[in-house]
Amino acid sequence: MCSSDLVAALWSGAGPSKKVGFCSLDVWNAIARNAKILDLFKYTASGLAYPKQVAGYFGLDDILVGAARKDTANEGQTASYSRIWSDVFGVVRVATRPGLRNASFGYTMRFKGRISTNQWFKQDAGAEGGYFTRVSFSDDYKVVAADTGYLLTTVIG
Repeated sequence: MCSSDLVAALWSGAGPSKKVGFCSLDVWNAIARNAKILDLFKYTASGLAYPKQVAGYFGLDDILVGAARKDTANEGQTASYSRIWSDVFGVVRVATRPGLRNASFGYTMRFKGRISTNQWFKQDAGAEGGYFTRVSFSDDYKVVAADTGYLLTTVIG
């Protein structure tokens, strides 16, 4: 499936929005090193394409690259880090002004409307004591319009 097919498959709807692509770091590296992409941007300063440039080529407003890792080792074992994001590329519609008549793939619902921060000092922590901070919030993430998003899996082989 071609990138223009992804963009065309999204429900466009009314209201201002952006089309945002997302992928894992491995997928981004494959895109950035693709011979056709490199040829398009060979006269730029670094010779490699930036996410905004590739996004424009694909008809998107932006591309987000997920590069986070997690420790998958059992407790007490040597750390073993692996990427959180798998081999995926997707496109979602993001409303620039959320509203009832402006569809977006998902929303973050914040309950109680605030973030709570507490800080305290523990005298017995470390050699001279230490400060501890707790930040808490009540968020829930909901997919509200699944037809405004498209996901490709195992895009590199």
